[in-house]
Amino acid sequence: MLKEIVLALALLAALALGGCSSESDGPGTADGDADTDADGDADADTDTETSTDPDDDNDGDGLPNGIEEEIGTNPNIIDTDGDGCSDFMEWFAGTDPLDPSSNPIAEGDFIFREPYAFDPQPAVSVLAVTTGDATADLSTAVTDDTTDDEDASALVDRISPNAEGGIEDPLHPGTFCAGGLATADDDDDSIPDRFVAVPPGTTVCFDVVPASNQTIQPSSAPQIFKVFLDVIADEATPIDSRTIYFYVPN
Repeated sequence: MLKEIVLALALLAALALGGCSSESDGPGTADGDADTDADGDADADTDTETSTDPDDDNDGDGLPNGIEEEIGTNPNIIDTDGDGCSDFMEWFAGTDPLDPSSNPIAEGDFIFREPYAFDPQPAVSVLAVTTGDATADLSTAVTDDTTDDEDASALVDRISPNAEGGIEDPLHPGTFCAGGLATADDDDDSIPDRFVAVPPGTTVCFDVVPASNQTIQPSSAPQIFKVFLDVIADEATPIDSRTIYFYVPN
């Protein structure tokens, strides 16, 4: 598990370069290289023949040309601002696809690539949170976004306390998660569900582990789904909220 976490942190380390993935140079960036984009598709940056039809999708990122024109992105480039997150992902998440410092991961959210019937990527991500001014148990809750027809909560395998410690908070370099804290396994599945009696001002880590996509089949265009993740103190008070995005390639 520690090895998986280190790999996941390597992905998140790209934040220092303003990106959403481990690729320093990805598809759809302004440099024009063809590669695998930040959402995981092997798409070329541009089409050899472009269309002016607003319903077409020249770069194949999932965002129609007409919308790209409205928001000011380049319909022939997957990632206009070159931060590693596709224009489609940023439009969906509500971040600024023209600002490389604005993207879901930079805001503390999570993106998992979920190809149908294949392993998700990354295999695990890290959620770090710091407690308030009182000792508290900390657990998590996941709520599906009900604006679509899919229950994306099925794509969450587990969110569990990581008691090993020593992991750097992806959003706050120099802050590390505490180790040796007590945990509880409320459902007796041998995986901890909550931290117990965390002292005030302590930073703790949860492992966010995606499940393999066995339900959402690919369509003619990429799809994105989301769930809402809350960290709960003493099973009553939310103290942190994040969004988990699941990118299903076509």
